[in-house]
Amino acid sequence: MSLHWRVFDPHWVINYLPEEHWRTLMWLRPNRRLRSFDSNYPYSLTIDGYEYAEQVWKAVDLNEKIPSYQAADGSWDGPFEDLRCCLFHLQRRIRWAESGGPDAEGRRMYNRLYTAVCNAWSREFRNHQADLETAYKYLDSINPEKRTPNYKR
Repeated sequence: MSLHWRVFDPHWVINYLPEEHWRTLMWLRPNRRLRSFDSNYPYSLTIDGYEYAEQVWKAVDLNEKIPSYQAADGSWDGPFEDLRCCLFHLQRRIRWAESGGPDAEGRRMYNRLYTAVCNAWSREFRNHQADLETAYKYLDSINPEKRTPNYKR
């Protein structure tokens, strides 16, 4: 496989999530061009953040764990996989909060976190070639002819 990892439309990907393994798509490349919550939130749902928190964080208190990756200035920093899990949980929190109306502050926080996830992926992906191959082989297996208009190179 090439080091030029393709970007898949997350709206398409979430329809084909593998149920048998909670982290198969962990290293799916985020799309930097999707800059708003409404366009990129499906990316956060391509992993099972509940299972990640239980397996990796050992079911710590998420209200303490997630903010530990956010600096006082609102920026985010940490390992890609942990930031991915934070993204999942923040998306779920926003969806819950928005049952009563828009959560503008939550969306701003989410967008900053999404940028940090993109930066962490770019910084770390070279050390995770096997994980990348697993994710992309899975996506290729469900879309062998690459006919979907959402498939991007």
